[in-house]
Amino acid sequence: MPIASGSIASTPTPITTAANLWPKPSCTHYAQLYQQGRIWVTADIHTCGLQPCHQEILQQFNVRAALIVPLLAGGALWGLLCIYQCSAPRHWQPTEIDLVKQIAMHLNTAVQQAQFVSQLQQQSEQLAEAVAQALEREQAVSTIIDKIRRSLDLHT
Repeated sequence: MPIASGSIASTPTPITTAANLWPKPSCTHYAQLYQQGRIWVTADIHTCGLQPCHQEILQQFNVRAALIVPLLAGGALWGLLCIYQCSAPRHWQPTEIDLVKQIAMHLNTAVQQAQFVSQLQQQSEQLAEAVAQALEREQAVSTIIDKIRRSLDLHT
């Protein structure tokens, strides 16, 4: 038995994410550095000399301190592993930075493996399609040969 009757309708609320905000055309300097494997660590975004466009993005999420490690797949920038401190500035410990680097390495490997699996799946589908076409051609040739034999009344 239902507790309440009727229907509830809701309108989806747009979610603001960094992906929706990044990169602004005038603000691509860091993407090039991340592409080169640069790790960015700051204790306070307000005192590190960050470009205004990046500071605005981070402020929308109340970020105060950041530790950002690029995720590279096949030498290309695939994404960023971002660890933020929002409540106050933070001095990142070397052990924390090393841990995030290790996590990023594992994520890089996982992304590369996922891409490889995707490529294998595509190749497998293409191969299956080629085999199916070859079987259809073989069946058609066999049917033609059978018809020729019957028309010539040959039994071999």
